[in-house]
Amino acid sequence: MQDRDAVWQALASPGRRRIIDLLRSGPLTTGAIVEATGVDRFAVQRHLGVLRKAGLVLVTAYGRERHNTLNASALYQATIGWLRPIDRHYATVLDGLRDQLESNGEETLMDLRRLHVAQQIDIAAEAPRCFEALTGDISPWWGSPCLLIDRAETRITAEPRVGGLVSEHADDEEAAWGTVSELAADRSIAWTGRIGLGDAVTGTVRFTLTERAGGTRIDLEHESIGAFGPGSQHSYDDGWRDLLHRLKALLEDGESYGVTGTNAQPPTIQAYGSAP
Repeated sequence: MQDRDAVWQALASPGRRRIIDLLRSGPLTTGAIVEATGVDRFAVQRHLGVLRKAGLVLVTAYGRERHNTLNASALYQATIGWLRPIDRHYATVLDGLRDQLESNGEETLMDLRRLHVAQQIDIAAEAPRCFEALTGDISPWWGSPCLLIDRAETRITAEPRVGGLVSEHADDEEAAWGTVSELAADRSIAWTGRIGLGDAVTGTVRFTLTERAGGTRIDLEHESIGAFGPGSQHSYDDGWRDLLHRLKALLEDGESYGVTGTNAQPPTIQAYGSAP
């Protein structure tokens, strides 16, 4: 935290931010910085001293010259690197979206919303069995109305590898929920993509498995950001609760309430969206 404070204090000065902005294009000698800023050499040297002490600027000797180089790693760690991984992902995606719109000359007003679902369920099955059910063919516990292709022949798979697709397929039709972005055998799996939200910019759903006496606790966290309507939050709260109970029924009782089974809610959920 002390290093981060030094970076923020160094960036508090407009003069030092101007130097950082110049160094983004590449290393510069102190003389070149003086010429570019129009500030006297003593003031530039003083600013560079603060930036070097904060770790934002490194000095490299090239023959008789000393070049000042931006240490982008220190800047990243003190700013966007301080965020949670999922927030870093959103920040990067949204910044890219802004750059794309601006480069295309588009002026677009987007009412972005954030969706967050956090749920937990205990299942009387060991973690490897739970993990196996969350990967490969997940059709036995995934079904209507949580389908992008709502047909009897629809199957949904989660390829158990980073970069693998989580997708539905039926005959010659296919729809993707996301891409596997994290994978730790018997411990966790995460998907990143639209996660069924057509108006989402991006999103991530993560299943975390924790072994407990008598079985496994599964924590589900889903975060998305996009221009979707306010009803999406309620819909996804209900949908994930329904699917987790279908997963529980499959692992504990061998009952399939997914698209390859009854394709209906399990008895533990009496009406769609009701609490268990």
